[in-house]
Amino acid sequence: MRFLTDFRINFTNNFAERGLRKIKTKLKIAGEFRNLKFAKYYCDAISIIDACKKQNMNILETIKSIFADKKIIFAF
Repeated sequence: MRFLTDFRINFTNNFAERGLRKIKTKLKIAGEFRNLKFAKYYCDAISIIDACKKQNMNILETIKSIFADKKIIFAF
């Protein structure tokens, strides 16, 4: 009920549901993740891509800079 006093907090969980929708779609298509390690890799990649989209950053350049060991700071 914190959203009643802090207006920065959304009163619905649509963001969480949208985030889970990608994983659920992947599971419907593939059936399962073969290994927990690969499921974590997939979730990491999706979270980076979603963060870039939300902050209007170039996804390809961000991923390149991550692999080039450049520090990326996302604004919160």
